[in-house]
Amino acid sequence: MAFDVKNHVEVMESWPIKKGDTSFFLEREGDVLKRVCLVFSGVGIEHAPHLTPERDGDAQTLTVTGGDYPALARRTIMNWQAVVSGMQIVDLDYDSYELRFRPENIEEEPLIIVCHLNPIPGRP
Repeated sequence: MAFDVKNHVEVMESWPIKKGDTSFFLEREGDVLKRVCLVFSGVGIEHAPHLTPERDGDAQTLTVTGGDYPALARRTIMNWQAVVSGMQIVDLDYDSYELRFRPENIEEEPLIIVCHLNPIPGRP
């Protein structure tokens, strides 16, 4: 999960922090913070976006479930925001996040058709 930063924030480190199956990191351009990201490893392939083939004249449909991971990512990053807000306000766009799904092994690669998605603002 990646959330865009709406204000100008300069940081010196992107410091990936790993705790269990979760990694937290910052994406920067130079020293300017662009996205705050949370990675969950070990997520089942059933949470990956998938396409339903065209049938009987109906168009293909793209299904994005994501499970509870978007809500968990928001809560975790909001907790981080509460900690750093005493030093720096980081205004994140929680309504328009980017979902990235990467295969964790070779067997998953053909099952993941869409790797990056930007959900519709205002929809979980």
